[in-house]
Amino acid sequence: MLIGDRIARRRKELGLTQDELAARMGYKSKAAISKIETNVNDITQSTVLRFADALDTSVQYLMGWRDDDDVLDRVNGVEPFVLSLAGRDLSAAEKIQELIDNGKPDDAASYLHSLNATSNLLPMPSTYRVPRLGRIACGEPILAEENIEDYDEVPTYIQCDFTLVCRGDSMINARIFDGDIVCIKTQTEIHTGDIAAVLVDGDEATLKRVRLFEDHIVLEPENPLYKPLSFWEEDMNRVRLIGKATHFISSVR
Repeated sequence: MLIGDRIARRRKELGLTQDELAARMGYKSKAAISKIETNVNDITQSTVLRFADALDTSVQYLMGWRDDDDVLDRVNGVEPFVLSLAGRDLSAAEKIQELIDNGKPDDAASYLHSLNATSNLLPMPSTYRVPRLGRIACGEPILAEENIEDYDEVPTYIQCDFTLVCRGDSMINARIFDGDIVCIKTQTEIHTGDIAAVLVDGDEATLKRVRLFEDHIVLEPENPLYKPLSFWEEDMNRVRLIGKATHFISSVR
């Protein structure tokens, strides 16, 4: 089926006349709809997106990438990006759809954000609230109410348990600046070289690159103006690894 055929079929499924669809699309008469449905007139990528909205279906269905008329599966908040992107770059939208269908939503999200680096046209993703930690109350679980300073809205494609706000300039070479929100996935198994949230002497969580050795641990800042902190043997017990930094949310600078 060509795109005009799919538009016609979807219109009939909804019980719409050509005049009614023309009104939804902002056309003056049904003549334009008739020519599109009979594949006489080609339509632009942005018009495909408008038809998808008017017919309450997906770009993927109208383009023939899917055999059903369901909207794109809502995987990790990717759907609104793809629907917008499809109106401008069908090949990119198709690639993203393929990644999702192959069970790779994280790769799809990463690809979307690489595209977003050169475009301000993509909509904001859907979000969920995660707690932001402040000072850690002694002896309390990390996510105890006493430790929660606020809540942050985090895109759903980011899986994290809490956030920290970076203070100062000790991590600037990792592109993490003062005031940036850092997303942390709770885990005690940290690999050497990871950037992690750590507690020293059970006080305030700090963000550092972790170097692990048999007899000592090194917490490295990402700024040559600051010295690494080393903890040897018994002093290693002063350090508690509480989670790995997975993403950060930064303002445009």
